[in-house]
Amino acid sequence: MTILFFLIYIQIANAQGCEKFIGSKCAELEWERAEAKSGDVAEIVISPSNPNTMYVGFEVNIHSLYKSTDAGKTWRRIDGGGDHTKDIAISPKNPNKVYFAMSEPVETTDTTIRSTVRSDKGRFGGATKMILVTGESAGPSESSFSTIEIFEQNDKIIYAALKGGGVEPFGTIKPKIFKTTNGGNSWTELIPKLEDVNVIAIHPTNHEHIYVGSGDGIYESLDSGKTLKKIKGTRARGGFISIELQLDNPDVIYIASSSEVFKSEDSGANWKDIKGQLSDIHRVRVSRSNPNILYASTFNGVFRSDDFGETWQDKTSNLKAKNIQIVTIHPKNPDIAFIGHSNLWSSVRAELRYEMALLANQGIYKTTNGGNSWFRSDEGIFEFSLEEVAVSPHKPNEAWVAAVASRGGYKTIDAAHNWRTTQIQTLHYPMRIKYSMQEPDKIYITSWHSGGPFGLSEDGGASWKLTNEDEYFNGLNRGRSLYNSNIRGHIHVHGLAVDPNDDSIVYSGSVREARGQGEFPLEGAHIFKSTDTGKTWQESDQGFPHEKRTAIHDIQIDPKNTNVIYAATTKHESSDGLGIYKSTDAGKTWKAVNNGLSGRESLNVGALTIHPENTQLLIAATGSGLYKSTNAGQTWKRTSSSKSFDVEHVMQNPSIVYASTNDGVLKSKDFGDTWYKVNYKLPKGEGQGIGVSIDGNVIYTAVKKEGVYVARFKPVEPIEPVSVFSGKGFDFAMGQFGIGPGEDEGPEDFPVGPEHFEEEPKTLEECRQYELPDDCITLRNPNIIRACEKCKELEKKEEEPVEEIKVPEEEKIEIVEEPEVIEIKEEKKPNIFVRIVNFFKGLFG
Repeated sequence: MTILFFLIYIQIANAQGCEKFIGSKCAELEWERAEAKSGDVAEIVISPSNPNTMYVGFEVNIHSLYKSTDAGKTWRRIDGGGDHTKDIAISPKNPNKVYFAMSEPVETTDTTIRSTVRSDKGRFGGATKMILVTGESAGPSESSFSTIEIFEQNDKIIYAALKGGGVEPFGTIKPKIFKTTNGGNSWTELIPKLEDVNVIAIHPTNHEHIYVGSGDGIYESLDSGKTLKKIKGTRARGGFISIELQLDNPDVIYIASSSEVFKSEDSGANWKDIKGQLSDIHRVRVSRSNPNILYASTFNGVFRSDDFGETWQDKTSNLKAKNIQIVTIHPKNPDIAFIGHSNLWSSVRAELRYEMALLANQGIYKTTNGGNSWFRSDEGIFEFSLEEVAVSPHKPNEAWVAAVASRGGYKTIDAAHNWRTTQIQTLHYPMRIKYSMQEPDKIYITSWHSGGPFGLSEDGGASWKLTNEDEYFNGLNRGRSLYNSNIRGHIHVHGLAVDPNDDSIVYSGSVREARGQGEFPLEGAHIFKSTDTGKTWQESDQGFPHEKRTAIHDIQIDPKNTNVIYAATTKHESSDGLGIYKSTDAGKTWKAVNNGLSGRESLNVGALTIHPENTQLLIAATGSGLYKSTNAGQTWKRTSSSKSFDVEHVMQNPSIVYASTNDGVLKSKDFGDTWYKVNYKLPKGEGQGIGVSIDGNVIYTAVKKEGVYVARFKPVEPIEPVSVFSGKGFDFAMGQFGIGPGEDEGPEDFPVGPEHFEEEPKTLEECRQYELPDDCITLRNPNIIRACEKCKELEKKEEEPVEEIKVPEEEKIEIVEEPEVIEIKEEKKPNIFVRIVNFFKGLFG
């Protein structure tokens, strides 16, 4: 009886101040999941032996591989080990045996393979084993696996390839072809003298007979790749990225680049152009059960042919987003197909350029009527590990959420009914998102991705200006002794604050990593200040112990006196929390203000909020609870013992505060003196970011492994999301490494260069539309280099426009030169244990 009364007392205490109950629970807020979904689909495969079993791979770290056993209706994650899936191959006989090639390793669900280096058994409800690694550092597509294929008659015979390619300043990586005949226990490595390897196709009756798609054509081998002959008539403008053989008649071959589709009916002796109206092509797929039926995925939608590719019909129908990378056909019913969207940010086989945009209606869709209509088919696939929530101080229903090491940032303008996503390197590893108080569409972000640890958008997130990590290193003062210029690495920038009176003044704080996430040339944690909206940075942290292993997780500026700034430090992503530091001279000098923060966890401060009217009042979210200060941080008093990650007040009614904790969401009506739980329909879990609309009507909270949840006091009408393109793009590789906008060049004024060529230029007039560099090789992408060099050649010779030669539709393409034979060195590599260290070095997308 005593215990019963005690529990009743606890419930009443927790609900103190609540104005609405359902049973014994405070139901002031009724939470619902607001799933943030996206594309970035690398591949979808369907089991030929059991079509209810499917797998989908994503080109983002924490999603990697999902499995469905109900024909794509629902999915569960079976691997998310921190790398991007690039391609998937499924056993023709065993629906539970799948191999997936990622940036650095090849992994399998076949747990009988002996040469494992990591077992994920139990982590994601399944088991995977790493059986092969590239031996290259993580990074560009050139160092990633690009393709993996299983032999139709023996699922222990598998080919995989490292893409290779690239030019200075990054260096050239040799492509590699790997083969195993024992399911992955040992591999043979071949080093072909090719530009790169995009795709491999295996003859369905002879595993030594393969076709290889490269940047300069299609190659054929009859001895498992030891020797390669270039097939005549197969020089593509952008490199071949898709090869399909008709299973019942492998003499019929379909090949595609981004701008061409060819068909051969005689094993490649002659070719016919069947491109039709297709453009911006990614895949051409042939039905296993009805080989007359083909599907093509493009960035202009999905198309179908019922006559072996002779004609194409647009089957995009009700799909609202056309940026489709993948199409997969049901093995027994060609009217059933799946598509997957992608923005190409990290695509290893796409030859098209990446373009900045806010993309809507991304995901996986299914048709059961041959493409006449499509419906979403990705239940269970959503951002489940969101950490950051940022709410607009201008628009009540606008907010951003972001997940570390995933598909970018997500924006809503209708209180989480719908989301749009944008993917740039900065938002691949996002930390903090902040708004300007002057301009509603001006947004700032921090990150730990190379090439863009800081980003700025002035159009609501459609396009971004990125600041390179060198701007931080160049601005070092006291911390220069902790900088090793011999290490070429990046910086992890987390805490972020924008001056409320002058949005050109920005503060950011770095993290001393303790998780082994690659090399960092700068030790310790540092506070930086920018007076030019983040273009350049100056270290400004005298008095702050930047030699410590800590993370500057949050920065807050006093809205009434912007010379007063607070920095919150944590052990999150680092080792130790140092509590709170304060500056009263606009960041020049700092001192600790931790009186009352007793114990190690209380110094683990995730976030701060300042009362906008009485700035003596502050609340700190810490590992040992919520603390309040009534004297601008001189002393602190704990008012809740719930471990807290984030805290936010209502701008238009600042006495009301919400905190994200491990006990759910807490609410206070007296600026943190007392708290009560508001968890009706909110799942249990570790609290992450929290956001509150300016009028207090909409509250967002992120729960680890559960995604983002929203509660609305009053209904908000949904708004149909529409994709918004910046109109400014750059080559994928350039986008990934920040070789685009320079210090003073954002997407608006970045000169339009030859990377914008849709096809090889033919006239000087075409060339003069672009600003050409002095040295074409600095463009890095081989296809762009060819276009640039063509222009240089035209400029030099001052030729007249070249008349385009059109090949009649029925005319077969011939070539006069002899096929080139390439001899390849063979090297046996029975295991890969000695190369494993390379996989974990520099781990990022």
